[in-house]
Amino acid sequence: MIYLSINIFLYFLYMFIVSLNLSTFDVEVRTADETLTEKERHQVTQIFFEDKVKELNGILEESYRKYHFNGHVMVVHHGKIIYNNFIGYADFATMDTLVDGSVYQLASVSKQFTAMAIMILKERKLLNYDHMMIDYLPELGGDQFPYYNTISIRHLLNHTAGLPNYMYFVEKYKNRDEHPYNDEVVKLLADHKMGLNFRPGSRFSYSNTGYMVLALIAERVSGIPFAEFVEQNIFQPLDMQDSFVYSRSRGTRDSKLRLVGFKKYRRFYPIQETRHDGVVGDKGVYSTAADLFKWDRALYTESLVSSETLEEAFTPGKLTNGREIPYGFGFRLKGMGGNERVVYHNGLWNGFRTTFTRYVDDNSAVLIMDHTDCRAKHIIAEKIEKILLAQQLNLTQVLAEKAMDEGPEKAIQIFYTMSRMNQNLVISLEELKKTYLFLDEINKKQMASHIDKLMEAISLQVHS
Repeated sequence: MIYLSINIFLYFLYMFIVSLNLSTFDVEVRTADETLTEKERHQVTQIFFEDKVKELNGILEESYRKYHFNGHVMVVHHGKIIYNNFIGYADFATMDTLVDGSVYQLASVSKQFTAMAIMILKERKLLNYDHMMIDYLPELGGDQFPYYNTISIRHLLNHTAGLPNYMYFVEKYKNRDEHPYNDEVVKLLADHKMGLNFRPGSRFSYSNTGYMVLALIAERVSGIPFAEFVEQNIFQPLDMQDSFVYSRSRGTRDSKLRLVGFKKYRRFYPIQETRHDGVVGDKGVYSTAADLFKWDRALYTESLVSSETLEEAFTPGKLTNGREIPYGFGFRLKGMGGNERVVYHNGLWNGFRTTFTRYVDDNSAVLIMDHTDCRAKHIIAEKIEKILLAQQLNLTQVLAEKAMDEGPEKAIQIFYTMSRMNQNLVISLEELKKTYLFLDEINKKQMASHIDKLMEAISLQVHS
């Protein structure tokens, strides 16, 4: 007897499921009149990842002990949350602990929302990526600004515009108690004739100024404040109820669960807002882990823009010499070998450290948010990535979800076919039993019955 290697076997399994048009990772799990809520669906998924959850808990607890990590970690595998946990304090003075709905400053992870605002306006034909910046910010035009006339919106999105760092001249020309908004910062840029760092398009240089400008462009084109535009066109359509753009100077939306950043020097000290906290676009978006999961899911759909427009966000930009750069629109880009695409962004601002990594082809993601200036974010991310990338398709999960979704006959059919393909097939009756008990406990009697019939068929095959 010749046995298939696990990789070849999984390939044939995948092709078999596709041939039957049976998607294992549907957004909704439904049988007859029974439907699982999103939370229940993730609870079922976690039954099949108990060993990984233990490992991830170990990483979180070790990071808290060794590195003083205080924050939230979420891991998504094949479209479903397999880990969602947090540890530490929200306020070190009152000793209030973090909660599932704690609201974090995303820092530079905010840039992907600014880029999406521009993409939405582009789809509505209200602007074009190759339009010039001065078309919308005429105060920056004129002969006294060499090369400013050649900066395009695409240059701003790709960080190839060459604009100077706005934080330097805000600190030079504004008092500590002032919190200028984007339009005031652009006026400073115009009034003091700030030169460019390089000819637009000739180099890649990460620029907060570029995304501050993009937010102001979105505001002027749409005719409403940037925070309001993002709320109406991104957060509301995606039901991101706890997300908002916050500017100290504009009195924008706030939340009782909005965290303050802390810095540790023997003990934790709160970090006060700075003169830069009036500016939005490069930062300023606050959100929760639950809302960012909704954002991640939406980026696989056409909920906000078409797939063609969205794909541009994940496409490397190009310099004038034709060289590609590892940045799209609001996302950094990297490859993991083969055809695996990874898009990600990190954030660092006033005690907040955030990383949001999407393994696009694997339909997986890792989110890490901390508000204590912890330097272990990358260590945590690397450990989680090793666990996530090592995880193979769980065949027991495939069968359980098919039974819940389409009935036991479909699941049993897949099981018999897999058994013929590989006689060393391992299916966990223990995991199926836990699934049955969970469904029974939440009164999903029909789904539980389907799992029971599947277990019976597998037991008969095993003992025959």
